[in-house]
Amino acid sequence: MESSNIIVKFATKEMTPALIRLCSDTLKPDNDAIYNEEFLCAQGLSSSVAKGFVVVAIFENNLCGMLRFYPNKRIKQISLYQFAVSKFARGLNVVALMLRFLHEHYNEAIICKCPTSSDFNAYYYKTGWTKVAERDYYYWEWGNNAITN
Repeated sequence: MESSNIIVKFATKEMTPALIRLCSDTLKPDNDAIYNEEFLCAQGLSSSVAKGFVVVAIFENNLCGMLRFYPNKRIKQISLYQFAVSKFARGLNVVALMLRFLHEHYNEAIICKCPTSSDFNAYYYKTGWTKVAERDYYYWEWGNNAITN
């Protein structure tokens, strides 16, 4: 599988059951990066799909990644709420493809937050995100040059 064969687009309502499966397969309650139970809520994901706030990656008609976001028009910023990549697509820059698609559509900064105590912060650092603030959470900003898996 090559990343050049991956299609990225906005999710449709028909994709909702597959998105819920992908999230339940990849996002686990014991993950220390999950600081809000809504990350695991199928109804919240369904609502985001209906609003047009989910981007998907597809390889050979198989869902291989998703990211859920919220555009904040007031401050011209995208909040990346959650993302998931299927096991078979990891290491293929699927998240980067989806982030580039999102950036091209909105042309705004993309911010994600993660608890300061989470081991997942190493992922953001390793893949080129920039830490922009610190409190109880690290706030990470994605740059179009980041190498994100």
